[in-house]
Amino acid sequence: MNRKERRGKLEIYYDVLTAIKNESTNIGVIKPTRLQYGSNLSYDKLTNYLHDLKQKEMVMKNGGIKILERGREFMEEYCNIRKQIKKLGLEFT
Repeated sequence: MNRKERRGKLEIYYDVLTAIKNESTNIGVIKPTRLQYGSNLSYDKLTNYLHDLKQKEMVMKNGGIKILERGREFMEEYCNIRKQIKKLGLEFT
């Protein structure tokens, strides 16, 4: 039986921010329903994670959802950490 591994909170933050980046319109905003599908989360969980990201000043909700500078910095640093872990031959979970 192949069971999908659970994602940690930081990985979900990264996935939500990546979905915003990939799915946003030319003005950099995305609607919640589109984000729900892009981040593979239920609407309730997405709402909770967006609340966390907003509190951490990584996203802004104003007629849509937009990544802020702090969110972009998190994505870059998180990506670097993942690369370093892979480079060391360690498993990333």
